[in-house]
Amino acid sequence: MPALPGGFAANSMMTIRLLTLLSLFLAVGPLLAQTASELTREAVTAYEAGDLTTAIQKLRQARTIAPSDSAVTLFLGLMLYQQNSQSREAQQLLESVADRYLDNAEVQVKLLDSYLVLGEKTKGLQQLERLEPSMKREEKLRFQTVYLLIKYGLLDAAREQIDKVGPMTEPDTAPPAAKDARLGELYFLRGLMAASEERKAEAMKYLQAADRQDFPARDSYHMLILADALYRMQDMRLAWQAYEEYLKHFSADVDARMKLGLVYSSLGVLDAAQQAFEQVKTADPRHPRVNYHLGDVQFLKNQLDEAQKSFEQELKNDPRCGPCFARLARIAYQRGEDAEAEKNLGEARKRDPDWPETRLVSGLIASRKGLYEQAIKDLEFVVAKLPEFPTGHLQLSIAYSRSGQTEKAREHRDVYNRLIQTQKDAVAAGVKDERKPRN
Repeated sequence: MPALPGGFAANSMMTIRLLTLLSLFLAVGPLLAQTASELTREAVTAYEAGDLTTAIQKLRQARTIAPSDSAVTLFLGLMLYQQNSQSREAQQLLESVADRYLDNAEVQVKLLDSYLVLGEKTKGLQQLERLEPSMKREEKLRFQTVYLLIKYGLLDAAREQIDKVGPMTEPDTAPPAAKDARLGELYFLRGLMAASEERKAEAMKYLQAADRQDFPARDSYHMLILADALYRMQDMRLAWQAYEEYLKHFSADVDARMKLGLVYSSLGVLDAAQQAFEQVKTADPRHPRVNYHLGDVQFLKNQLDEAQKSFEQELKNDPRCGPCFARLARIAYQRGEDAEAEKNLGEARKRDPDWPETRLVSGLIASRKGLYEQAIKDLEFVVAKLPEFPTGHLQLSIAYSRSGQTEKAREHRDVYNRLIQTQKDAVAAGVKDERKPRN
């Protein structure tokens, strides 16, 4: 049950490796109390059927009967970790048997991830030292730990691990004479580190060099790591292509589909965004903010009744959702229901007074009342926070125009037009996939 980079789409591989360990356990089952062995067999059956909760329950019972058995403790710790990587109980169980399984890299990497996800940097670095003998024997294991270190922002430690691999040639823009997957992955890791440090030009140089080495494979979880890196760098066109490619092979990954929906939405591809969010909602109705983002798209498509229902559903899931109240205020504003708009705006301000949408609605209401100075103040705040947000510039242009400031109005209208054209260009480029699956 290995901790793959970033915890991405690894369920099938995790299942295979855990079942391998469980099979080894069952081969020596008669050495244990029979009832513990039977419970463990039942746990395996439940795990194979995808019932992790029952599998954990059976292993807890087995451990009660055989508390000193390290294998039962190990499997319980691994399953609890799979259920929740932030589980303290899982960490404690894995710690209790770590010395017994020093040569089991999967166990040691799980423990490393457990420390890092819980913010225990010192323990994580100590665990990294524990892994060093195994990493010397298996270079892929070192790469795997580097992904984890990058994920949790320990970039100096990640760079130190890559340097241990040995010198690496600088990327060449010419196509390589022969593909080298190892070199491609090294370039890929360098690119991820640069992306994490917001050095976009360097990141793209290494990621493109990795691509020339045919890395990452289109049907690998590394494709999701690439998509996430592109998303963080706000290269939405390439992120779009990478997420779509990944989801061709891992269609059940709800989190990746959610991010693809956000990419579509940011580029104004509203029908595709709505479909993505609806698919996420079907798979997980309580997925964080799925109803909010679905409502946002419905609002942009002027489906106000449907949008209102989505925002209200999100508030049932999360009553603290200030942006939901801001959107409800804007819906009321557009319907001309000023009292309802003010009421929802007040709720939004209680939760997050400086959320850009909250300030946007505040500016819209102020402008409607003829309070242009207040409207401009709110809308300037919006465009300062979201300089690439077309609606903010459009409404600010209107407020300046109504206040008689023609030049400022023209300035923001020009920005609005530029941003809309940029969106259209990105959509046109994104439709033509420049990263086709390789033969």
